[in-house]
Amino acid sequence: MDLAVGPIRIEVIEPLKALRIVVEGEGLAADLLFTGRAFPIEEPRFVFRNGPRTFMDYTRMTQNGHYSGWIEVDGVRTQVADGCAGTRDRSWGVRPVGASDAQPHSGSRAPCFFWQWTPVNLGERSLFFHLNAHRSGRAWNTRAVIAPDHAGHDGFFETPDATMVTRHHAGTRWPAGGDLLIETDAGPLTVTFEPLQRFQMRGLGYTCPRWGHGLHHGELAVEREDFDLAALDPLAPDMGNLHVQILCRVTTSAGETGLGTFEQLVLGPYDPWGLTGYGDTPVSE
Repeated sequence: MDLAVGPIRIEVIEPLKALRIVVEGEGLAADLLFTGRAFPIEEPRFVFRNGPRTFMDYTRMTQNGHYSGWIEVDGVRTQVADGCAGTRDRSWGVRPVGASDAQPHSGSRAPCFFWQWTPVNLGERSLFFHLNAHRSGRAWNTRAVIAPDHAGHDGFFETPDATMVTRHHAGTRWPAGGDLLIETDAGPLTVTFEPLQRFQMRGLGYTCPRWGHGLHHGELAVEREDFDLAALDPLAPDMGNLHVQILCRVTTSAGETGLGTFEQLVLGPYDPWGLTGYGDTPVSE
């Protein structure tokens, strides 16, 4: 298959193991090789309905691995250190993409959406946690997975018994770290997240009115957007400012250290944090 769209292409070097990503356009360029650390995990099927309507019905595979190659912005090239840890993921199914439904959703309560996702690269294993929760805080999809390096599809430990206590940046809905507790066969494992850098998911098209996922632009449209991270309104939901990934230093109660991502999107009310609308910020953890 030809996995190319405009200036971006993907080459499958070894299925489910190694991929090459090439970018050539708009002052941006890259040539990266990803090599997986273990077989990809498949997350539980996400099924969520607003009344009779299917809002989500999809699943996702996630894989931690190592990157090598380079990234270039306006002629300034940065070499990626061989073995640099990272994550890739791929979802398929029904998701809220493309043009919005013009009809109002059924139900009288204000719609809400709570999401946390934390892929982590440790020295000899990977760790994954995600949580989708109702307004009440009750999980409707959650799981933690521990994947040792080189493990096959049946070599993972997985459990729904994991909880995250989240800290927040003042005046925002952005996470400022947290403590994840996973109940494993060997006893409780505590994973602590300490923020290093913020990435706005707006840069990937999330909730962007022009470049939102699945919007039709004709046969081909290529455009670059530059924006000032420091000037973003952290509570503006229409431009993806609520949706962030926080690069974190990660430590565990088993004495491990590594790097991970703390992704979070909280739209609308969420009772455990005292959120009652769309423009307020957490008052409790």
